[in-house]
Amino acid sequence: FLYEAGFGSKECLARGGLIGITQPRRVAVLATAKRVAYELGLKLGKEVGFQVRHDKRMGECSSIKFMTDGILLREIQ
Repeated sequence: FLYEAGFGSKECLARGGLIGITQPRRVAVLATAKRVAYELGLKLGKEVGFQVRHDKRMGECSSIKFMTDGILLREIQ
């Protein structure tokens, strides 16, 4: 809903906006990121990115980032 409302758009990204979604497990992160990219017609690793412990696929123009809870905790420390 946030993406469709304009959050994560190029204007928001210029101000530092990024939609972050957490999932407790790697498998959930990958499955959800793939599904959202498919549903929105976006490319995984480009507009929709993800990061788990040993794998990060984020493009410069990523507006949605899926990550595990541990990755989020590391980012805010």
